[in-house]
Amino acid sequence: MKVAELIRHAMPEGTRGKGRWRDCPWWPPDLFAVTALLAERTTAYTILLSAYGRTCELCTEQRRTRLQQVARSWRRDDWPVNGRYRKDKAYLQKLWDRLFNCQSEVCPSERASLTEILPDDWRLAALELMIIADLASAGVGFYPSKDSDERLNWIKRGFLVGGFEGASTHDERARGSSPSYQAQHANFNACKFVTPAVACVQPKTRTPRVGCTLRSLSHHLALLPPDGTVRARWNVYEHKMERADSHVFNLLAVPFPYSVRGSSFVNQDSISEHGQGLFAVRQTWLKAVPKEAFAAFVMQLIAAAKREVQHVDGIVFPEMALDGGTYEALVNELMQAGDNRVQVLVAGVLGGGEQPAGSFNNAAATTVFCQDEANVCFFSMQKKHHRWKLDSSQIIQYSLGEALDPEIDWWENARIDNRDMMFYVFRKGACFTTLVCEDLARADPGQQVIRAIGPNIVIALLMDGPQLGARWPGRYAMGLADDPGSSVLSLTSLGLVLRSNLHYGTNSRAVGLWRDATSGTRQLDLPAGSQALLLSLTSRCTTEYTLDGRSDGGHAYEWVLSGCLPVRCDEVPTWASH
Repeated sequence: MKVAELIRHAMPEGTRGKGRWRDCPWWPPDLFAVTALLAERTTAYTILLSAYGRTCELCTEQRRTRLQQVARSWRRDDWPVNGRYRKDKAYLQKLWDRLFNCQSEVCPSERASLTEILPDDWRLAALELMIIADLASAGVGFYPSKDSDERLNWIKRGFLVGGFEGASTHDERARGSSPSYQAQHANFNACKFVTPAVACVQPKTRTPRVGCTLRSLSHHLALLPPDGTVRARWNVYEHKMERADSHVFNLLAVPFPYSVRGSSFVNQDSISEHGQGLFAVRQTWLKAVPKEAFAAFVMQLIAAAKREVQHVDGIVFPEMALDGGTYEALVNELMQAGDNRVQVLVAGVLGGGEQPAGSFNNAAATTVFCQDEANVCFFSMQKKHHRWKLDSSQIIQYSLGEALDPEIDWWENARIDNRDMMFYVFRKGACFTTLVCEDLARADPGQQVIRAIGPNIVIALLMDGPQLGARWPGRYAMGLADDPGSSVLSLTSLGLVLRSNLHYGTNSRAVGLWRDATSGTRQLDLPAGSQALLLSLTSRCTTEYTLDGRSDGGHAYEWVLSGCLPVRCDEVPTWASH
């Protein structure tokens, strides 16, 4: 496939939607997608590494300044008829002409080493265009201050994500209405004319500090797999968030359930001829807990936590901790807290309850609460990507032999269909995503998206034993902390930790594990008599560099654990004692 053919394939309606391809795309994510595809398929980005600081003209300070100037003009939509900016636009078109008029094959069967390519080769033009598109997208996905000229320019051009024009997340919101949930998913592709069947683009927060990949060449945009593999949805909500600029995020981690019975695990299907079966998890821990009583209990935890901190910004529960009805009751209770309520609720939800969770088996439910509207919140659900496999060692570890035969392998009877990855903006320049248990350990398909976007925080909801640094959650968290630089929090239920202790004869109460690139791994223990942990997460600015030597100006944020305190209710319900 030749270069022009790939461009036509990626943008079937033309670069500007008019069936023409000779004009440079006017939308930065479109240009980024096409040129990033070319750079990826030819590994052209390796030129920058092999020639860094010596012969590659893209790595010179003079050329970087020139590209930043062109990107700044494009970003401001500042193309006056006369003056310097006209030259900037012409420079952009000149690069596009060199690229589109090229008759070379994108992936020829035989080609010279990339280090031998002449400086005027079309691959350098593709890299320049990719860099300009990335620079022109600085800050995309995050709202600038309301009084900034940049904000007005972005609104005019549809440049605010969720999002990019076509993502009607904000326009369709019924202000003043009072449904408990509104499914608010931003567009899964930031491009306007690049078809998602070829590639998708989303905002980006972290640039890898290690390795030599295409991901190392951009600060602001990420090239993602085509639609159908896994969809990445960027969720950002334009509303007053009084804590949006804060560098602290106080998270209440509740390792519920505190007790898990062996009868919670049931044989759900006959054994196959291959010696495998299906099991299901019944939420026996919820049977004696009224929904309203559980919501009131969580509110008591919040009140207890606020003796230590001014705000509780988020709450997180482990995998399968709640059902749909209990989750909804908790959301309704939190909605009544007014301006003092939390901003984010994340919980593992098992299907079988009321909407919105009843239509899913095993998923991470997330609700974002508006701070300026009493009756509006935003709900989304990310289904689990991989099933839990219980082998003989785990059956013995959790003492489940009465329900499940340890001589065979048992697979969780969870529905796996469309795969989504949700990313939520929760602070200035920062986003988080969630993973459900096995999704943390499996590289495909979700982690490809995580490594491309580089969320600041990854929250892994587990139904697992003690969270020790040497066990599997710690090992896989280490990989994400190194590349792309995400901080990882894993949280499991105390009930399964205690079942594991019976087998090993230990007294571990490690319900969580925190891992970041700077501080390493920290084990989170829940003291006896406490019902939650209050985690204070603090961000600090760090400077990241691309392969061509571009700095992000110290605008990357790394989140570290700056505090961990136990939380206990004054009046502990019987079902919450342990």
